[in-house]
Amino acid sequence: MRFYNLTISDATTGSVIQTWSSTLDGTPTGRNNGAALRIEFDIPLAGYSVPMDGSFIRVWGIDFATIGQANNFSDQFVSLSLGMTNGLPLANANQVNQVFSGKIFQAFGNFQGTNLSLDLIIIPATGSPQYPVNLAFNAAKNQSLGNAAAISIRNAYSNYFKVVDNSSQDIIWTEGTWGTFSDLHAMAQKLNAMSKVVNTDPNYAGIDIYVNQKTITIDDGTSPAPEPTQINFNDMMSQPTWLNIITIQLELVARGDLSNLQYVKLPPFVGQNNNQSQSRWRDNSTFTGIGKIIRTRHIGDLRQPTGTAWRTVIDVLMQQGPTQ
Repeated sequence: MRFYNLTISDATTGSVIQTWSSTLDGTPTGRNNGAALRIEFDIPLAGYSVPMDGSFIRVWGIDFATIGQANNFSDQFVSLSLGMTNGLPLANANQVNQVFSGKIFQAFGNFQGTNLSLDLIIIPATGSPQYPVNLAFNAAKNQSLGNAAAISIRNAYSNYFKVVDNSSQDIIWTEGTWGTFSDLHAMAQKLNAMSKVVNTDPNYAGIDIYVNQKTITIDDGTSPAPEPTQINFNDMMSQPTWLNIITIQLELVARGDLSNLQYVKLPPFVGQNNNQSQSRWRDNSTFTGIGKIIRTRHIGDLRQPTGTAWRTVIDVLMQQGPTQ
């Protein structure tokens, strides 16, 4: 069965304000809640040097009390866990995890006919032009840009986020530099441009900033690759497709155990004895190899019966060239 757990909590105290879940106890191993409210969501996640639209969540079937106080949810924290519970033959509850933890930018209720719903517009809890954060950046001479950024981010978000610097320590500005930023988008765009001035290799992606759940990672693609997560053939909803010469896109059954910067290993090719031209791809991925996730998008509608209505889409930068 499809699983979700949506929690809204107070931004000041952390106490839970509201929870909706597809199981009775809110865990992927709990009993299925047949009366679970229908939820829709579209959650794009990418590096902060590339602006992304805000995430959207809609909950159907709420009561009048909730819709009457919908605006009270604005500026509160929200988290969402996704995946599948055990029950169907190919479902894997081990793939359930939290996919997003952010701030409600806007909340509003809808009452049309007999349908009541709550809409949530979500932004990362890392500041915005409307809600600026004091990111004071100060890189001394011979200090790496990634290290200076990590110190700045820790000072601003130490109460909520863990900060990890995986960028190259050789990306050093020739002289000391400083600046202030209102949010991570502005900082990431500046760092990305500066790092590409230092490293002029056309294949160098530059420093970027990623937010996964409650961890902020500074990364430029130069750190050693960790053990990749195996993607099984039955996890895929369709064959991978090219986005550009080194990037492919995969559509998977909705899962929370994959995030940006994580390495994945595509299914190995399984030989076929059948000589028919099409049958050799029936149980094989058109691509094999190892790659790094650079963008993630979670799309879902709990009550929509089609398989593609509950999926995770990942863009993968291939480290070992895709083979066909």
